[in-house]
Amino acid sequence: TALSGNGCNVLNPPSFTLPSTLADGFYLMRFKVDWASIDPAGRAEDGNGIIRNGGGIMDIRMNIHGDSYPVSVIAENGTITAIDGSELSSNKYAFGEPLIVKSVPEDGYALDALYIRHGHNLQGEQSLYGVEQYTETIIPGYLINGDEYELPATIFDGEVEITASIIQTIGATTADGPYTVNHTGELATTTDVASTLTLTRTSGSKALDLSDLITDLYNDITPAEFIANTAEELSFALDTIIAGTHCYLYIDYNQDGSFTVMANDDGTPTVSSELVSYSYHNGKNSAGEEVDAETATELPAFSLSEYISQGVYRARLKVDYDNIDAAGSDDIADKGGYIVDFLLRIVPETCKLDIYSYNGSVNGDGNSALPLTTTVGASLNLVPVPVADGYEASEMVIRHGCNLTGEQYINGNRQWSEYSVEPDTYTIPADSVNGDVSVYIEFIPTDDAEYRLVFSDEFDIEDGSQPTSDKWGRCIRSTATWNRYLSDSELVVYIEDGKLVTRAIPNPDTSVDNVPMLTGGVQSRGLFGFTYGKVECRLLTNPWTGNFPALWMMPEDQSLGWPNDGEIDIFETIDTQNRSWHTVHSNWTYNLGNTGNPTSSFSYSVSLDRYHTYAIEWTSTSITWFVDGVQVAKYAKSSTQSDLDNGQWPFDDHFYLILNQSVGSGAWAANPDVTHTYETLFDWVRVYQKEGMDNTDGKVGVVAATIVPEFEIDATESGITVYVSSPMQLVVCELSGRVVYNTYIDGATNISLPQGVYIVNGKKVLVK
Repeated sequence: TALSGNGCNVLNPPSFTLPSTLADGFYLMRFKVDWASIDPAGRAEDGNGIIRNGGGIMDIRMNIHGDSYPVSVIAENGTITAIDGSELSSNKYAFGEPLIVKSVPEDGYALDALYIRHGHNLQGEQSLYGVEQYTETIIPGYLINGDEYELPATIFDGEVEITASIIQTIGATTADGPYTVNHTGELATTTDVASTLTLTRTSGSKALDLSDLITDLYNDITPAEFIANTAEELSFALDTIIAGTHCYLYIDYNQDGSFTVMANDDGTPTVSSELVSYSYHNGKNSAGEEVDAETATELPAFSLSEYISQGVYRARLKVDYDNIDAAGSDDIADKGGYIVDFLLRIVPETCKLDIYSYNGSVNGDGNSALPLTTTVGASLNLVPVPVADGYEASEMVIRHGCNLTGEQYINGNRQWSEYSVEPDTYTIPADSVNGDVSVYIEFIPTDDAEYRLVFSDEFDIEDGSQPTSDKWGRCIRSTATWNRYLSDSELVVYIEDGKLVTRAIPNPDTSVDNVPMLTGGVQSRGLFGFTYGKVECRLLTNPWTGNFPALWMMPEDQSLGWPNDGEIDIFETIDTQNRSWHTVHSNWTYNLGNTGNPTSSFSYSVSLDRYHTYAIEWTSTSITWFVDGVQVAKYAKSSTQSDLDNGQWPFDDHFYLILNQSVGSGAWAANPDVTHTYETLFDWVRVYQKEGMDNTDGKVGVVAATIVPEFEIDATESGITVYVSSPMQLVVCELSGRVVYNTYIDGATNISLPQGVYIVNGKKVLVK
């Protein structure tokens, strides 16, 4: 980029080589835009200084490093080794690469935390002239499940020193099963049981009625639960406690079925102690305060660890006498004590909302697009929208909670729940918005359905892979604005989390390709084209100056040249506009300027902070655009022959699909920010046609519009066998909505699947 005006210099300075004698370390690098001045402080002359000339200074921290470094370990009462058991100090490890380590505490000890110092000058000053040389990181022991942990790549930015805090456990439960206790049975007749347990947190308080729940010495009242946010201060309190007894609160942070207790010398819980608050032990409470055994009943407030992951955790409240063993003292009954296990749901204030729909979509109120996140504890309205008339769903499945794609239960603690409702407008109640939410619905064509699916890509393949080659090829670089920076790099087109990711990125190596940015796009040219039909695509883009993504169509036959052969833009947006654009181009509109006869370009107000479903319905007489199921524009074929002779309707031939992320040039979308990464995610794209419409694959007519193929499913030990009466699209989904199989089948098809419950074209199937 160059500054405007005559005689201005290009900003980028020549390349240079660092001195070979430069020691490893973090250095301050200053980038200065100025006028004819090498003074690092900036030109200060009156009337011609750095400010007057519109200059500026940017300081950044630069890491001068080698290829690999050793890892030193300080540990007592156990070892920290490489995954193969070898000493870490015996090898060097690659810069910027993760490393799996193994923790082996001695019997009676547990890993409380790893204190890691990494960077340069580890034994010297942390800051040299304001430039930080090393960083100190704490990894709590409860994150190291199974004694193995992957140290992230960010830690390996130089030398690494690990100090392991391995501490003797105090009263940790050791038993055959999870969450054991020393005593069960009825309460003592003298026990004065609390009637409420109250959690007080930043956002307010919640009381749990215990009146009919505490009936024995040990009371498992799960799934009763409290909700809290990560890194939030909490305070628990019982309304009634017998004088002389004490309260102890435990949280199973590592979800291993037991409560590990560790304490500092002052009595406060350690980093990974799962006894998080107590009113009395050895003369102190968990805040380290000296208290009286006869009056110490209140549980001190505590803060959840900032490192704790979203999830549902087993919590235990124990009323006992001066005993921190989570299983209870030998005489807990005689002391009037008891144990209550409940759940603590730890979630952020906003959680993910995922929509998995097939042959349609799910919107919010007024057919507005749903947000990417939900507010925990706030109800959510859903409006199912089929792709076309004649499509119906049997149910809508809603899964909510934590770790929705993982195990439903961890040591008996339910992480998520799932239920089905009628496929109609529905409000998810506030108490079901208790974490992430996934909504799944599949619309099935009935006898009345005229449109049939002929092409689709759900992009549900392995993360990091390239789009399926029998459906997509890469868009090729040329001289137009949209394709001038196109690249075949895997950095700008790839699959992630069931989405096609298209990007425009700063060029990482201009010595190989002398353009400032690399952009990505895919096209179905030569693989799939069609004449007439309905196209739907769900996508999300990130608004930014210079943003220029598109979902559009071009003719397979381009012998007359652009724009004479036509162009159909299903969706475009530019810069930071919260608007979608819908346009056709032709000789009539572009060369002859008839953009208003009829109107050929339309815009529609949308919130681009969420996914939208963009669609067209293309017939022999019109092109109609839809956003989230709502018609927003229409372009009709002229009835005047002279208009047609001048190219008003070049839309009667095969067109193919293009999905791409580009950047502007200042002509419409602004010039790009060449330091920014632009990104557009395509969730799915589908093409439907009616009987008699034509496409490259020739699928229309194979399935008659008035016939719904019958199919049967047999579950086997290794999957399912599907029998169909005539060719049809088969979609197999997990209950989470993730598509695991999607293809056009004819006859009998065997599909290998692991054990679990699946939805096969709307039918639930159990694979044992």
